[in-house]
Amino acid sequence: MLLVELFFGLIILILGAEYLISGAIILGRKFNLSEIFIGIIIIGFGTSLCELFVSIDAVLRNASELSLGNIVGSNIANILLVIGSAALVKSFQIPKLSNLDLLTHIFATLLFTFVCFFSYINIYWGILFVICFFIYLFKIIYNSKTLLNNNEDNQMDLNIIEKSVWKSPFFFGPIVIFSSIFLIFSGADLTVDSAIEISKILGISESIIGLSLIAIGTSLPEIASGIVAVRKGKFLMVVGNVVGSNLYNILLIIGASTFFNKYDYNLKNISNDLIFLNCCLIFFTFLTLRKVVLSKMMSIVMLLIYVCYLGYIFSKTI
Repeated sequence: MLLVELFFGLIILILGAEYLISGAIILGRKFNLSEIFIGIIIIGFGTSLCELFVSIDAVLRNASELSLGNIVGSNIANILLVIGSAALVKSFQIPKLSNLDLLTHIFATLLFTFVCFFSYINIYWGILFVICFFIYLFKIIYNSKTLLNNNEDNQMDLNIIEKSVWKSPFFFGPIVIFSSIFLIFSGADLTVDSAIEISKILGISESIIGLSLIAIGTSLPEIASGIVAVRKGKFLMVVGNVVGSNLYNILLIIGASTFFNKYDYNLKNISNDLIFLNCCLIFFTFLTLRKVVLSKMMSIVMLLIYVCYLGYIFSKTI
């Protein structure tokens, strides 16, 4: 029964995030916002909403390990599962990322790891994370003004996520947004409740549930958008979505969560996962620097590595 509740909670989360993106795009189109702006601000943030609401709700319920597990697990899933799933649909060459995106991705992951190992996540680190996030956000918005329409690969193809809801009346946008926020809140609440109960019944740490079931569930929007993007030949969007989501997760979500309650966690429960996350970071950085062509065989290897990682997680419960 709890697994059913967890499943429905994740479904509600994903539906809420999808409708929130659609409603925001209605408003963006009405106000003639650029596609780059809509892509960076709305789509990038929208696919990370599941992690945001789950993490905040978990921290408020004193389930900090669930929140941390969700973020670490989601970032691992974004690299191995999202890119692996996309390459399984269609082989593609990893496009070159800007130095800003690549270096910020490395910096944020290393900073997060450093804080977990050698300090402790608190509101002071949270403020620094949020400041770093908005500096990065300002830079990409500023840079997008010079990149807009200069390179086809840098353009966000909004037809990828086009919905008939765009053709709705203007007033429908705010209605969709407010309704979707309610859905996301409800889904997050149900997801966290059931996850905490499952961890208690199985006698395992909340971090394991966060690293596995919750992480996969909250990464579904990224997986879906990545598969559709690669079918459209928008390979930069696939990789950019991974980097953007990972940065949102660490800098904004972890940072914002510290404003609601203190983090109380046992480093031993996530230390090996943090190390594996950094291994994934090195692998991802290598792919982008060398602009590796991802074949279907390589995607299968990435997915198998992720399956083995899940096996390792659950082996700790035995």
